[in-house]
Amino acid sequence: MKSSDSVREELESQEALLNRLEGSIAHGINQIENNYGSFNEFPCDDPDEFITQHKVLIKKLEDNTKVQEKTRRQMSDSLKDILVCRKDLERIVSDAGMHVPEEFRPEDALGNYS
Repeated sequence: MKSSDSVREELESQEALLNRLEGSIAHGINQIENNYGSFNEFPCDDPDEFITQHKVLIKKLEDNTKVQEKTRRQMSDSLKDILVCRKDLERIVSDAGMHVPEEFRPEDALGNYS
């Protein structure tokens, strides 16, 4: 049978461990709030399943991001080609001595492309 002193020491040890754990949790929450603005607790019965599901979602987002980046590069390249053609046409018209009124020279979305 344990003596009351050893039980008290065990209880104090457990309380100290609990206090450290609660302090670590509070510190973690504070870090999340500092880095991301807020901390929202949510129910999670199966953390492993939650992680697995979200890894799948993250993979889908990464794949979608790659597709969107490829599309953006293609559109950027197409825009550059269009702007080069436009410059060529302006040069041809100018070399031919023709004047193009301002209303037929719309500004492009990139501003000055010279």
